[in-house]
Amino acid sequence: MTSYEARKFYQDTEAAENYDAQFRRHLTIGNFRAKIFGWREERAFLHMLRQVHPKHKIALDIASGTGRYVELLLRHGYRVGGIDISKEMLSFARQRVGKNPNLLFLKQADAEKLPFADSQFDLVTSIRLYHRIPPEVRIRMLYEVKRVGKGEAILFFGMSTPWLQHRRWLRNKVIPGRLSDPYPVTEKELADEIREVGMVIQDTEWVLPFLADGLIALVSW
Repeated sequence: MTSYEARKFYQDTEAAENYDAQFRRHLTIGNFRAKIFGWREERAFLHMLRQVHPKHKIALDIASGTGRYVELLLRHGYRVGGIDISKEMLSFARQRVGKNPNLLFLKQADAEKLPFADSQFDLVTSIRLYHRIPPEVRIRMLYEVKRVGKGEAILFFGMSTPWLQHRRWLRNKVIPGRLSDPYPVTEKELADEIREVGMVIQDTEWVLPFLADGLIALVSW
């Protein structure tokens, strides 16, 4: 298995708890940014979900974390399986989702080598993963999305523009520490990667234009 920072960081109960809490706690000054970005992120995701073929109702969520998007897909009538590299994150996901009859599984697995048959899922989703993954590994993960899916995926990417590069530099100066977006891509780099794995971008939506790096894309093949 390829080593990278995101593989190790969430293998820790405290890190998983802190990640989950920023979206669950009542609104405070400290979590205001996460709440706003999370709301806009879900809104962009649902915009893409409305464009998915209506007969597609079995979904795989990759890097499920503490279960936000597993829960969202369940609420919209999907049968859902979720995977994550971190068993600690998955323990919070199980608490969030409970015993929903449409939950297929929550299991520990590696997005670089998914333990599923070809064309097993109508829809594949992956939110808040690829901006933390080195490009050569991300390409292998995208090939796995294409392999296990039947033709549609909703994916999150961290983007890079001259303004966002400057904003990221300022933010790291003011709040030093772990980079929030270590592997962003330009629009051209994203288009090249998607083309390389044989996918087509159908639609995109920024989470918060000019204020956030995140872009949600609906891709097909």
